[in-house]
Amino acid sequence: MDELAGLIAIAILPMIITYSYLRAMGGNEQPRANLVRTSLLGMLGMLVSLFVNFPLRFLDVRSSMPLADALLASIVFATLPGEFVKLLTLRYYCQRLRTFSSIPAGMVYGGIAALGFILADAIVFAAPQLWFVSPVRTLAAVPLHAATGAIMGYGLAQEMFTRKSPWTLRKAWVIGVVAHSLFNFSWIYAGLIRSSGGRFWLIVTGLPILGVCVAILVVGWAFTRLSKCREHQLFQISTQTVGDASADATFLQRLRAAAREDDSS
Repeated sequence: MDELAGLIAIAILPMIITYSYLRAMGGNEQPRANLVRTSLLGMLGMLVSLFVNFPLRFLDVRSSMPLADALLASIVFATLPGEFVKLLTLRYYCQRLRTFSSIPAGMVYGGIAALGFILADAIVFAAPQLWFVSPVRTLAAVPLHAATGAIMGYGLAQEMFTRKSPWTLRKAWVIGVVAHSLFNFSWIYAGLIRSSGGRFWLIVTGLPILGVCVAILVVGWAFTRLSKCREHQLFQISTQTVGDASADATFLQRLRAAAREDDSS
């Protein structure tokens, strides 16, 4: 029972920590209703994943080649549905929000949509296999989902607010798909080799390590970029506030000077 509680904590705590970080990076300035709707759209995206997964699993689409099975499972089953849903949520819902007004806001909305999807994914797919899923993979998958969502939000915000930016939502989506596919492939292929009795250390142990390294790189880049964009945004706000205060002080000084002139005359 204690082991089960530990496994559940491993699945839930990364979501809470990631959500708290996104709130600190500007999510607390967004209307709660918008964040809830964004996460619900991410959760509803699980229907897309189910639509893709269940028919193929029912048909038992497998080959005698573990490599081909791993590629099919990691790209078609595990990656494309989630990344496609993030794309649709950002393009057709979040982009139309008035509060989608800055680059940090775009990254926060992308991350929130991803957390909604990963929560539904954990309930539908991971929960029945909780005893068999590696805790390391679970810990890495949650922030990786949020990071790829934030990268797509970054691409969309750059596309909207920055002229001649090399970033677009399409480019960010491709990056997310590649990173997520590499992570999934490393764990799935290693699992298939292990289950077939293979003892190739480089595959069984090395590939999961490579997958974790990919997750660390993607999460580190995305969250560092979000922090820098948020810092720049706060600096601009403070500079504007100081400028406005200075302008108000100058205006008051002019009013007082004009009043003195009137009194002296």
